[in-house]
Amino acid sequence: MSADYGYAFGDDEAARRRLELVDAVFSPTSRTFLAQLGERYGAPQLAVDLGCGIGRTTRMLHEATGAERTVGLDASGDAIHEASRHTTGSLEFLTHDLSEDPLPIAHVDVLYGRLVLTHLAEPAARLQAWSEHLAAGGVLAVEEIAATDADHPALADHLGVVADLLAASGRDLHAGARLPSEVPPLRVAVDTTAEVRADAPTAARMFRMNLPGLARSAGTLDDGGALLARVQALDAPLGAVVERDEAGTVTWTLRHLALERA
Repeated sequence: MSADYGYAFGDDEAARRRLELVDAVFSPTSRTFLAQLGERYGAPQLAVDLGCGIGRTTRMLHEATGAERTVGLDASGDAIHEASRHTTGSLEFLTHDLSEDPLPIAHVDVLYGRLVLTHLAEPAARLQAWSEHLAAGGVLAVEEIAATDADHPALADHLGVVADLLAASGRDLHAGARLPSEVPPLRVAVDTTAEVRADAPTAARMFRMNLPGLARSAGTLDDGGALLARVQALDAPLGAVVERDEAGTVTWTLRHLALERA
């Protein structure tokens, strides 16, 4: 999703490069989660990636589940254009704002989203709305941050700024901790947590790529001056972490939630 649709991290070339880093850090855990769903439900006819960005998660979803057809949805036309450059006959990408109903596709066997609900207001309502697009026996699966921990002050400061910026626009960095496990008429199939870790230089590179998008988002807030100053103050310490190869770790606790339609 682009900044215009509530995505705080921006929609430019740096933001898309950041998505490549995010994918490298998070995808091993995501593939395990999706493979487990594949073992439970078999290969779906239709899988949909909610908030697909430049398409890396869409390809992962397609490969991990063995879906016959996989569709990626994102509000960013630029991201969809980039994703569509490398499509095959079984992959498709459509521009769609996930805060709006209905989705442009129905009777879905697997609806999947990674780190997307944190950028949407009322995530529980989004789950409820998306559930209506599942086929009988379909599953809605999400990975969302439930907690974060950083043992380096520059990284902890960045996470604090992101949390405050999201909260200022009615969103939640730790949306995973507050997702409901009951979304009628769906029933819980999986509700677990998994940890993802990155060393300090890797996290700092990823976080530093956030800064232009965070600055633009802070600038849209009526009282965003203090947040903007905090964003701007992050650049030098994050750069130092990278340049000096400083020690430290960031740990994200992800909630893996899979809800199935009877």
